[in-house]
Amino acid sequence: MAAMGEFVHFESTVWTVIEGAKRRDPAAVERMISDYTAPLLGFIRNRGFSPEDAEDLLQEVLVRIYDSDFLKKADRLKGKFRSILLGVTKKCILKHYEKRGAQKRGGGAASVSLEDLRVEEDGEIPIAFADNEDFNRLWFQNVFRLSMRKLEEECARTNKPHHQALTMKLRGSSYQEISRQLGLSETDVTNLLHAAKKKLQGIAQEVIAGYSSTSEEFAQEQDLFGRLLPRE
Repeated sequence: MAAMGEFVHFESTVWTVIEGAKRRDPAAVERMISDYTAPLLGFIRNRGFSPEDAEDLLQEVLVRIYDSDFLKKADRLKGKFRSILLGVTKKCILKHYEKRGAQKRGGGAASVSLEDLRVEEDGEIPIAFADNEDFNRLWFQNVFRLSMRKLEEECARTNKPHHQALTMKLRGSSYQEISRQLGLSETDVTNLLHAAKKKLQGIAQEVIAGYSSTSEEFAQEQDLFGRLLPRE
């Protein structure tokens, strides 16, 4: 066990997936698209692009990830995976405006801030440039979605109601409603929801560890994810 504050390197599975995607391995490409494009697409759409234009820009982002020096840059930034993805996305958006010679959002929406999209002359993606609260929110919503999907798959295999109970709670159902729907006592529902959240947190830890590079980053990501969980 590493001492408190000691650097710990996680063998982030995301880099293996990206390497496979660069080789056009179908399974790796499918996982990359399934796991990471939702927050990217949401960020692009939030910049005012139409669904069609957003999909086109998303494809440009994926091409850059697969066919450029993305992995080499990612290694130098020590696993700041979310920041790098956002940086690549912003650069693609900026290129779009440069090509169009315009400073307006897609579909004639209000002007977008080009300062928010600026890049350095050497093409690097500084961490400060890549940080964005909107994308962080979308990212953790996606982590939550992935974790809930994995919990659903686990419950389907084991025939357990944890996912169903937690989903009902997230949708605003009362303990009485969940109790009635599942045929359980309210005490059992309380225990079930507690266990469901614990299972979900365990699954989320695996998802977060897949793209974290240090113990500090891992702890920070877990803390941010924990704020999304429903209060009992």
